[in-house]
Amino acid sequence: MPKHPAKSTTRPAYRVVVAFLPVWLFFDLLSGDVTPMATPEKTKSLSELIDECSVASEIESVTLDITAETAKAMLGFNTTNRPLSQSVVKLYANEMLRGKWKLNGEPIIVGSDDKGAVSIISGQHRLHALIHACALYEADPSSYPYATTALHTVVITGVPIEAADSVDLGMGRKHAHVLYRDEWIATVIPKEWSKTNSRKAKWCNCLATAARLVWLRAGGATVSSAPKFIVSEMIDFIKDDHKDLCKYVSSILSASEEDGGGLKISLPYIAALCYVASLNEDTTIDKPTMELLLDAMLRIAQNTGINPGTAEHALAAHWNKLSSTPGSKDRDLDIVGPFVKALNAIVAGEKITPAKLVLTKKEAELYSTHPPLLVGWDEHSFINAVELRAQQALDAAADRKAATDEKESARSAKEAARAIKETAAAKAAVDKATAKAEVDAVKANVPVKPGVMSAMANVVRRKPVSAKS
Repeated sequence: MPKHPAKSTTRPAYRVVVAFLPVWLFFDLLSGDVTPMATPEKTKSLSELIDECSVASEIESVTLDITAETAKAMLGFNTTNRPLSQSVVKLYANEMLRGKWKLNGEPIIVGSDDKGAVSIISGQHRLHALIHACALYEADPSSYPYATTALHTVVITGVPIEAADSVDLGMGRKHAHVLYRDEWIATVIPKEWSKTNSRKAKWCNCLATAARLVWLRAGGATVSSAPKFIVSEMIDFIKDDHKDLCKYVSSILSASEEDGGGLKISLPYIAALCYVASLNEDTTIDKPTMELLLDAMLRIAQNTGINPGTAEHALAAHWNKLSSTPGSKDRDLDIVGPFVKALNAIVAGEKITPAKLVLTKKEAELYSTHPPLLVGWDEHSFINAVELRAQQALDAAADRKAATDEKESARSAKEAARAIKETAAAKAAVDKATAKAEVDAVKANVPVKPGVMSAMANVVRRKPVSAKS
């Protein structure tokens, strides 16, 4: 008998023991590049291929228009799902209110167990979002002229309930992926950055990240505050308001390929903040400032033509220190804040030292509410954002007061209704006692004196009449 069993000739040996391997080791076995696939020949249409591969299944699909009422009813079967995320619900509701929600084929999945009990596997956030969006729309329709008030979607039923943990595990579609597919990109991306898929992907990734930073500055927010940048909003934000950002992305990416290697922080951050520093309050570009800053970034990238004492020299020294110092760096305090101070100095033609670029203790403490700002559009946007937040706080306080007043009014109305009810009951008791006294008097042939009835009424008000005569 051989010491080791013979290896199978029909499958790789590692498959025999793969169930006993740690995950990381299994992936080591599959390491290396994916096997390249030859360009397929389209001998059949996709529908023909699908028809050939179709099999009978208990899984069925249907396209529905789901209203808020239907959504509420469906959520009655949301019994075994993952925890609900309020932030995701608000994110989806925002898309619905803006009219950006699309029928994309992504289904609501309903699972069933072997006993026939059904439960929603995927779709609870969409259903809750529809309910929330419809409530906001009904409260103020004029504010949401493009709102989606019915969810046009695919619903799949018959999926085994045990498959729930395998849902939504795929690769998420990122902002850069959406830009990469957008036909508009072909009109703004330079040829040198669209030669290959990898260069185009790098350019789109830089634009997406830069756009988010500009969007944050527009709302008076910091990088660390991390609000969600919705994909559909990003597309509109770039196309409608900040198309020139593409020029800065192209220039900074090209500068980064210079031999000097001086651009040692996030390239999207450099592109975004140079762009913001060039903006006038009306979002037009100040071309002399644009040329000044892009030329300065190119010289830093090449590590040439930087004179000691200048803001460019101080910035390069600060970046060199950041890259040579071990440990993580704070994106706001170590990168964005000092860069903003350097850009202001470059534009103003002022001399500054590397030490002056570092935020002071007070600047660091106040950063979340009063970060360093670039002259022009950045300052203007920050002031507008602060005023808007202040107004929103006042509106919220007014809403809370109105809600409190409404509760107080309801409480007063309830007390008034109770008093009226008690008065009516007392009067009814008096009337009943009076009627009984009259009947008894007739039976006894004794006239009832008015004074007696008044006295009786007073007794009734103090104490209910006994049921016994």
